[in-house]
Amino acid sequence: MHTIKLRVGEGIYAHLMFLLKNLQTNELEIIEDVEKDTASQEERIDFSQFQIDAFKDIKDPLKWQEDIRSEWDK
Repeated sequence: MHTIKLRVGEGIYAHLMFLLKNLQTNELEIIEDVEKDTASQEERIDFSQFQIDAFKDIKDPLKWQEDIRSEWDK
């Protein structure tokens, strides 16, 4: 058994996985490494510390969304 490691971009990843998963063989085991989030906890923004009032005046959110999208029907 041999091991091959590949570092592939997003554009080719789905195609390569499709190809590998459709090989009809029991001699292939696909082991995917999930790319880890490299941002540390200090770099992340804690949105719980913010008060956001942008949508506080909307009484009926569904009606508001329908009104916004109605312009697409024209």
